[in-house]
Amino acid sequence: MRGGLAAYGGARVLLLSSPVGLRVSGFTAHGRIPPSAGHRIGFALRVGAAREGESVGWRAGRIRRRMCDTIKGRRSWSRLHRGYAGPWQDEVGHSGRVPRALTFGSH
Repeated sequence: MRGGLAAYGGARVLLLSSPVGLRVSGFTAHGRIPPSAGHRIGFALRVGAAREGESVGWRAGRIRRRMCDTIKGRRSWSRLHRGYAGPWQDEVGHSGRVPRALTFGSH
């Protein structure tokens, strides 16, 4: 797939968008990212229907916009549920911690 990798499993496909070239060896994808201070690299993992055919990976700008949307949504959800006390309190708290951890570097 141009701009990433596609992995098919039954009726579903996982599409990994990557700004760096990736190569597959067995069940592992490899790529080289030259380190530099302050440089950010975004990846996106999408799930789709295999019948839709192979797709093109998302470009860096789209990944960045979707990440910003995700962070805004997480912050909004967190504000609405902060200090929740009631049924399923532990689960509500956990469901706020997971997205925060997944977007850790973007607070």
